[in-house]
Amino acid sequence: MAAMRRLIALLTGTLVAAALAAAPSPANAAAAGWRVLDAPALVPTAELRLVSASAPGDVWVHGVEALRCGPGCSVPTGNPVLRQWTGTAWRDHKPPAVDLHTVTALEAAAPDDVWVAGGTPYAPFVTHWNGAGWERPEFAFQHPGAFPAVEAGPDGVWVAVNGVNGGAVVHRRAGGRWESSAVPGVRVHRIVARTATDVWALAAPAGVHTDGWGAFLLRSTDGRAWSRVDVPGAPGKDIRLTSVAPRGAADVVVSGEAVGGDGTRVPLFKRWDGAAWADLPDPQRLGGARRLSADRDGVLWDVAGGSVLAYRDGAWTSTPAPRSGTTQEVRLLSLAVVPGASAVYVAGGGKGHLLTGAYLAAGG
Repeated sequence: MAAMRRLIALLTGTLVAAALAAAPSPANAAAAGWRVLDAPALVPTAELRLVSASAPGDVWVHGVEALRCGPGCSVPTGNPVLRQWTGTAWRDHKPPAVDLHTVTALEAAAPDDVWVAGGTPYAPFVTHWNGAGWERPEFAFQHPGAFPAVEAGPDGVWVAVNGVNGGAVVHRRAGGRWESSAVPGVRVHRIVARTATDVWALAAPAGVHTDGWGAFLLRSTDGRAWSRVDVPGAPGKDIRLTSVAPRGAADVVVSGEAVGGDGTRVPLFKRWDGAAWADLPDPQRLGGARRLSADRDGVLWDVAGGSVLAYRDGAWTSTPAPRSGTTQEVRLLSLAVVPGASAVYVAGGGKGHLLTGAYLAAGG
C-alpha cells in the first residue's frame, strides 16, 4: 500500500514538499501560511469535490477517482469515494444504500456527528455517521422532488427538504429529537447557522427551479419559525444570491449578482448591519457570485481556480494554492472553515507531470 501511495504521488505530483525538495518553490513562497496535506491516495485521474472539517484531526472529503471521458462524453465519470482523516490515517467510508455518485452535501460537526446528503429527484437521501456506524434520520422525505440542504455544527443540525408540489420542510435536531417546520411556497438551497438562534438560508419561490441560487433569504431566530428577508439589488434586475455568511447578530454578508432581462450581470456584494443593507467595498471586483464562508474572526473565504480568496479590512487577497513535489497546477473545487476557528481547508485536484491526483491544503 505504501508503495502504491508513493507511485501515485510521483505521477500526480502530490508528495509533500519536504519529501522531494529541500527548499520551497516560488509558488510555495507565495502561499506563505498555507501547507499541502497528505491527501488520500486515489487512482488518477482524481479530484476532491467536497471537504468538511470539525477539527484538524477530523477532516472529511468526497471525491472521484479513475475519472474517464470517452468519445461523445460531456461529463467525466469515475469511482466516487468518501474518506475521513482520523488524525493518523485516511479511513474509507461506504454508507449503506447510498449512491456516492450523487452526493451534494458533506457536513462534519464532530468525529461522531457527520452528515452526507444528495440523491436524485426520485431518490434523495440523508445519512449520518455516529462514530460507530451509519444511520438514517427518522423524518420522511416528500417524494418526489426532494433535494436536501444540510447544515451541521456545534449548535445543531438542520436539514431542509423541498417538496415537488411546492414548499419546504426544515428539520432541526434539538436535544436528540427532530423538530419540523413547514416553510410554504419556497425551495431552500443552502442553510448557514451562526448560532442555534441565528440561522440563515438561501431560498427561491417554489415554482422557480434554480441552479442552487436564491432569490431571497430566510432567517430563523428560534430554530423553528422562518421569516423572509429581501436583499435590494439593481432596478429592473433579478437577484441571484449564491451565498450568505453571518458573522454576527448584526453583521451578515451576501454575495450574488443582479441579472437583467438582456442577460447583463451586475456583481452583488452587500452587508446587513441589523437595520439596512449596504454595498461592501470591493476594489478588486471579486465579491460577486461567490460561495462565501466566514471564520471566527469575520474573514470571508472562497476559492477561484488555483487560488484562495480572503476578504478582510475592505479588500480581497488572492493567494496561490501551495504546491509540493512535482505539482504544476492546482484546481480548487471546495473550501471548509472549521466551526469556531480560523483554520481553513481547500480541496481539488493537483496536476503533476503526467496525471492529476487528489489535492488538499490547509491555512487560515
